[in-house]
Amino acid sequence: MPASQANAENFRPQIQRRLVKSGDWEKFMATFMAKLSESGWVDETMQKGKVDIIDRGISS
Repeated sequence: MPASQANAENFRPQIQRRLVKSGDWEKFMATFMAKLSESGWVDETMQKGKVDIIDRGISS
């Protein structure tokens, strides 16, 4: 694992704790999810999941 990736993984929990403590985690996640939805990522991922289920013959 590259050093920069290791550093990022070490800082992620610290950043998340600070966001939770300040009450900004919910705002961050809401904004993040809105951006993913606006970009079409959510719909695309859901469609890929449906295709994968059909391809594997999995039923609910």
